[in-house]
Amino acid sequence: METLIAPRRSSSLDLRSVAEPQRARVWRKTAGSFFPGLTIRDLHGIPREGSLTGSKFSLGSIWTVLSPQVAVEYRPDGDDRAERHAFSVILQLQGAMAISQQQRQCRLQPGGICLLDERQPFDLEVRECFSHFILMRMPRWMIVDRYPHIVELTASLISGNDPGAMLLRGMLQHMRDLAPLLDDNESDVAFASLVHLLGILRGLDPKPERGMGWRVHAALTLIDARLADTTLTARDIAAAQDIGRRHLDEIMIKNTGISTTAQIWQRRLEKAAADLRNSRFAAKSITEIALGAGFKDAAHFARAFKKRYHCTPRTWRLAAVEGRCEPWRHRSRVERELAGLPLGGPI
Repeated sequence: METLIAPRRSSSLDLRSVAEPQRARVWRKTAGSFFPGLTIRDLHGIPREGSLTGSKFSLGSIWTVLSPQVAVEYRPDGDDRAERHAFSVILQLQGAMAISQQQRQCRLQPGGICLLDERQPFDLEVRECFSHFILMRMPRWMIVDRYPHIVELTASLISGNDPGAMLLRGMLQHMRDLAPLLDDNESDVAFASLVHLLGILRGLDPKPERGMGWRVHAALTLIDARLADTTLTARDIAAAQDIGRRHLDEIMIKNTGISTTAQIWQRRLEKAAADLRNSRFAAKSITEIALGAGFKDAAHFARAFKKRYHCTPRTWRLAAVEGRCEPWRHRSRVERELAGLPLGGPI
């Protein structure tokens, strides 16, 4: 299934193959085509070089960008369809770039990492000769549903001393180099690993006391690893940490707002929803996808899915691209406000 975040075809532009008098025009037009909502506000002279190379990577896409001196603004087009919005990670390779969003700003230098929420306006500026960076675009609903407070970290420089950032930096570089060699299944596994890595960036937990944060992340990681196990219980998750279920529930509710058992079922539904959107699973029946996500029977899955997403799994699968069924609608009013999501619609 094609979306603006994960196009079916690879896309590329190299200004060295464009006649000099046409380079500025081609750069403006192509950047806006590859990234709808993006506008070149100021392009300094005739670019000597510049390139954009992107390809589908599981449910997202990965890009390598070599930008000339330029000032760019991004303004969402007002289309609230969930699959049109991305949440992006930028890794600076060479040169530098200034980024601002939601009254936050940072300057990226080699090795620096920054997050961007493409549901909100932002501005980029390359003030020096060039900026060379990796851009990983992921479905916003997948990231913000899992880490609601990540929206508070956009346009902020993630410390190079952050262990999570170190792992993320290495993984992004490997993904860029190895993406053409991975098959669909390998891409899905790598993509899921990247989503997990975002969870250990410092600052995601609204109450980042170390004694609680690590238990939450460890519990969620174990849940994701055993989603297909229909026998998995909150007691099993607590036992893996050698604490009681009630104690883990207290920690989980304090940090995420829901219990361990609720996390298990929520993540099973998220996996099933993602698989229903994934063209690689088009040949699988809805029942097969439900069983693969850890549900014991299709009827239970259908009831739980409709309660959370306000449509049937079949409708979700058929209508996702048209935006008639949007993942944010199941979330509470408080969560929507934290994530900057629309407040209307059913809760």
